[in-house]
Amino acid sequence: MVATQDIGHVVADLLLDTTRDHGVVELEGPRRYAPNDVAEALARVLGRPVEAQILPPSERLSAYAQWGLTPRSAEAMSEMLAGFNSGHIVFEQSEAGTMRGPTTLEQVLADLAGR
Repeated sequence: MVATQDIGHVVADLLLDTTRDHGVVELEGPRRYAPNDVAEALARVLGRPVEAQILPPSERLSAYAQWGLTPRSAEAMSEMLAGFNSGHIVFEQSEAGTMRGPTTLEQVLADLAGR
């Protein structure tokens, strides 16, 4: 997970940097978050309990469709998340070679909640 504002800053910096061979840039937030980390951050921002729950695979496509994704986008989202969860999708570089944005998950959630 990485904040969109961090993506924007990194992209702008890379576009302005004429001395660097850019290639692939692996970018994520200041740390990796598990589902329970997200629930805890939401609970702090909202000031009420939040519990992470696993959505069964049989219900994922319909949930993604309810979010407004097209059937093909819902399938792609499901495949992508399955790839991350299984470890088949990983950064090519070691974690040490990954760029990290400074904006925390809790900061993003607080901004979205207007707090």
